Amino acid sequence: MEARGIVGQFPDKELLDRNLKWRRWPLAHYAVPFTLAKTQRALLARAVPAVCRAAEAVVAAFSEDKALRALFGYASERERFILKEPGYRPLIPLGRLDAYLYRDSVKFMEYNTDGTAGWHYSGGLSALWRERAGLKPESAPLEKRLLEALLACYGRWSKGASPNTIAIADWRNVGTRPEQEALRRFFESRGFQASLEDPSNLRHEGGRLIGSRGPIDLLYRRVVSEELFARIGGVKGFLDAYWHGAFCCVGSFRTDPAWSKILFVVLSDPKWRFLFTKADGKVLSEVIPWTRLVCPEMADTAKGKELRAQLLLDRGHYLLKPAHSYQGAGVTAGALVSPEAWKSAVNLAFSQGTWVAQEYLEPVPWQPPHDGPRHFLQVGAFTAMGRWAGLMARVCESPVITPDSIDKFLPVGEEVPWETIS
Repeated sequence: MEARGIVGQFPDKELLDRNLKWRRWPLAHYAVPFTLAKTQRALLARAVPAVCRAAEAVVAAFSEDKALRALFGYASERERFILKEPGYRPLIPLGRLDAYLYRDSVKFMEYNTDGTAGWHYSGGLSALWRERAGLKPESAPLEKRLLEALLACYGRWSKGASPNTIAIADWRNVGTRPEQEALRRFFESRGFQASLEDPSNLRHEGGRLIGSRGPIDLLYRRVVSEELFARIGGVKGFLDAYWHGAFCCVGSFRTDPAWSKILFVVLSDPKWRFLFTKADGKVLSEVIPWTRLVCPEMADTAKGKELRAQLLLDRGHYLLKPAHSYQGAGVTAGALVSPEAWKSAVNLAFSQGTWVAQEYLEPVPWQPPHDGPRHFLQVGAFTAMGRWAGLMARVCESPVITPDSIDKFLPVGEEVPWETIS
């Protein structure tokens, strides 16, 4: 995405004026609206809430079930923060379920609940397309739905109060800073004092979380947990305030197990089906790909040897993912590499850290305008308070999204039904 000039068909100035940019470059896109077939809308309307409920059940059980906690394998200090009560329900108030959406089925690949980006990118690009198409603005744009979820969490945390100040926390040099700036402006347009805060500059003083403009009531966490805990010595003020409940944090660390790729082990393995209702279990069996844990501890067990043989024998049907990676880092698809490279990836997964093996899904082809090279479509279903809140659509020339791939956004050409959060 950092290459200059990689833009779509809307004028650069319009994109830049609306903060539709990554760092300082206009957002890569095609000005071709993504729409759902009637059957696809029905699929998502049924599947998204079911997966939300299942993920919520896993996160709730994490605090009580020692075997479940052991499966995720968090370090003790990280686990201590994950177990901290956030003070509201649902435990997963915001997220994005990334999926391959076929004509008559949907397969979810992961649940992004940790620093979920794209709300403004999708909402803003869609608003621009609607203007160009002569359509009315959406009655409840994605940014409004996001704010409703934030305020609902604060109301439950504070037992009925409303916040005066809202902060968005992430590193100051993150590539999605322009999107966060757009959200900050949106919050201010709704009457809130809003700021962008680098976690390393936050302080815990007088029982409050203190940012660049004073005390913070409500904090929308966009900083990724893996990065935050990797820099734990530099964010002591933020973590102290979090531990003492000095502010309402939406995107609490309780969501971390849902973001881990290990969530899909729990959702797909019949061993854990007791966590879910019968109806939701049926949906999971249809929409969650086969996913299993791979780690050094199982390398010499009978189960581990069986899994290794299975992966090596039929590499075209599997991919490997580091359990706690993001942006596609470390993902290897057996169908896209040589037998030697796949064997090395399998050996690495069984010898280093915690990985998951997952069923390889055929990506959905998408043909760009003007007969350009074929792309592949990935759909994100935004979730808010356990409900389907909207869509994000991206296309990529690579069948598997990695940190090196160039994703291009599509405007969404329809509005997902929404009822105001009470």
